[in-house]
Amino acid sequence: LGETLLETNGRTVTLDPMGAQNTPQAVVTPDDHVAMVWTDDRSGASRIYAQLISPTGERLWGDNGMMITESEPLSQLDPRISYHNDSFYIGWSEWEMIGTRFRYHVYGQRMQNTQKLWGPNGKMISILSGSELIQETKLADVVEDFYVWSRVNPATNQFSVWTKRVDENGDAHTGWEDAGMRVSNDEGITTQLSPVSKATPQGIYVT
Repeated sequence: LGETLLETNGRTVTLDPMGAQNTPQAVVTPDDHVAMVWTDDRSGASRIYAQLISPTGERLWGDNGMMITESEPLSQLDPRISYHNDSFYIGWSEWEMIGTRFRYHVYGQRMQNTQKLWGPNGKMISILSGSELIQETKLADVVEDFYVWSRVNPATNQFSVWTKRVDENGDAHTGWEDAGMRVSNDEGITTQLSPVSKATPQGIYVT
């Protein structure tokens, strides 16, 4: 117990020396692989990268890791990852132009091995439409196949917490709305921030 199996100071998940690598998140699979996601600005903007490490320390998704999207948005933040039914569920907040303004919205991807199963750039999870698109959503967590995020309405300065279960195609799971579910039904001017979530046998607990 307590024996160091790789290098004394750990093993780097990417050999790329160019960018700042921040906000890592990891999940361990039942067969002791470790999957990690992080923000990386090697291309000049904050992008989400991923890496899969074998139990013996091999970098399985390339020495420099894998970009989660082929597109090059201005910024991607808040990387999260979970493991569910033999797949990795990945989420992040992506900065995109809505009209004349920029807003973060929550995106996701499901991966098996190196295959991106929701297309080359993932899917929007926090689906908004019409005038609601000016609202901003930022990812807080991914738990199994549930995504959890904070949402702010700039018109009212109202902060709320939302969650959504997705199916294997990245669409709303049976019984769930495309926009997800608001965790609290308080319609007053409230500030709900920093949700914490945990899987339960019945679904997900969010506080």
